[in-house]
Amino acid sequence: MGLSYLHGAMVTGSIIILVVLLHYFTKLNQILLFWIAFIFTRPFGATFGDFLTKPFAKGGLELSTLYASLCSLTLMTIMIAIAHKKKA
Repeated sequence: MGLSYLHGAMVTGSIIILVVLLHYFTKLNQILLFWIAFIFTRPFGATFGDFLTKPFAKGGLELSTLYASLCSLTLMTIMIAIAHKKKA
């Protein structure tokens, strides 16, 4: 399809966001929605990881594994903090 790593991550991430919205705003089967989101976490992680680590010439950011891991850890920490703050 000619998508870059970033575009691939955005497509799969958008599907996950759509599933979250469906969870909150519809009465669709929650188990089905869980499995759809669960299935799309793997391609999202793979394309986002490729975006962070692949060379510029291939559409990536050319970060080392360490910096890509730190970037991912930072994003996860922020999302967990936001979720925790909303719940409190």
